[in-house]
Amino acid sequence: MKRHYSGDGNIKDYLKGFSGTGRIDPSFQGYDAFKELWALGVMEPHIAAIRLYFNNRSDEHYVVVSSEYMAGADLKKHSGKPGLHSIEETLSDTDASYWEASDLDPKAFRD
Repeated sequence: MKRHYSGDGNIKDYLKGFSGTGRIDPSFQGYDAFKELWALGVMEPHIAAIRLYFNNRSDEHYVVVSSEYMAGADLKKHSGKPGLHSIEETLSDTDASYWEASDLDPKAFRD
């Protein structure tokens, strides 16, 4: 299985490789993957989360607020930057190696 989905191939096939239990979350690169998840209806506002993974510094967690914005999560470790952030700008212009989506609607992992 491909490590990070980046918009090439079928996102539904990629997601089927995950159980949806939260032990291993699907990972992505770029903004196009977010758009596909949103279009599938599996990126639930105020439930789904995005975690940016960086090579040389702490990871950052965000909660998806809408199709356009995410909010920095305040956690003991790996908090996101405070406030609202454009999802498109953040995922398009980041030095993060990849991002994970957690707490997707379970239908993401079914046929």
